[in-house]
Amino acid sequence: MRKLLCLLLLLPGFLQAQTIHITASGTTICTGTMVHFTATDTGVTSPHFRWKVNGTAAGIDSVAYSTATLTNGDTIKCLLTNSAGDTVYAVSNNVIDTVQVMPSAILFQVVYGAHPMLLHQIPAV
Repeated sequence: MRKLLCLLLLLPGFLQAQTIHITASGTTICTGTMVHFTATDTGVTSPHFRWKVNGTAAGIDSVAYSTATLTNGDTIKCLLTNSAGDTVYAVSNNVIDTVQVMPSAILFQVVYGAHPMLLHQIPAV
């Protein structure tokens, strides 16, 4: 009877839900912008993280992932796993980035009266 009582007392902690949620430093960015993703997990004593970009492995086993190589529509998610990576406890929400392409140059013309005076090309930053 004592063993059963001990088991029942430990069971609620053992059955805690395993969850993972990720956030991003930005979801609408310009090409080449560094984006930082952070995972928040519950229910796993020694969590391990497997980051995915469009379903392909990315990053390292870490609570954070950073990249500057995203393209428009890329989907980022994180798997909460055991140390071997062969057991997935939970899958995070998807973060979908909108990547805006900056123009390669901006052209402008200064007009004095009706006569063009100057034509400049300024590289985009």
